[in-house]
Amino acid sequence: MESFGNKQEHIFNLGIDETARAHMLETVRWGKFLAILGFIFLGLLTVFGLLSGFVLSAFDQNNTFSAGMGIGMMFVYLLIAGIYFYPTWALYKFSVLSKQALATYNQPLFNDSLRYLKNVFKFFGIITIVMLGLYGIGIVFAVLGAMMTNV
Repeated sequence: MESFGNKQEHIFNLGIDETARAHMLETVRWGKFLAILGFIFLGLLTVFGLLSGFVLSAFDQNNTFSAGMGIGMMFVYLLIAGIYFYPTWALYKFSVLSKQALATYNQPLFNDSLRYLKNVFKFFGIITIVMLGLYGIGIVFAVLGAMMTNV
């Protein structure tokens, strides 16, 4: 079994050969493609949210429910766009910095790019944990609601 210090030496000697570089460049291209599509989606989501808010608010001036529904929908769409802006931006930064780092063999720049990629995965990991928790709470309330209707 290797000692911890020995493992650190192996990690520090880790390099990027031409195969790894080619894989990283392909990852960079896909990351940039997905980030640009993400920005387009966020722009459309923002425009749709604003339009739906204004249209539903102006649809029936006498009905406060539709006005409130429009403002609520606008808030939800803008909230979703705001939440997903960061991972899209971080994926774009990863792609741009990685491409520059691989072209110039700049290790600090490459490390920064990997930090952005780590943040993308961390963001989606946290979102997944939150959603699983909400699903669990929803299931508990659904079971309790079903038990109460049978009483």
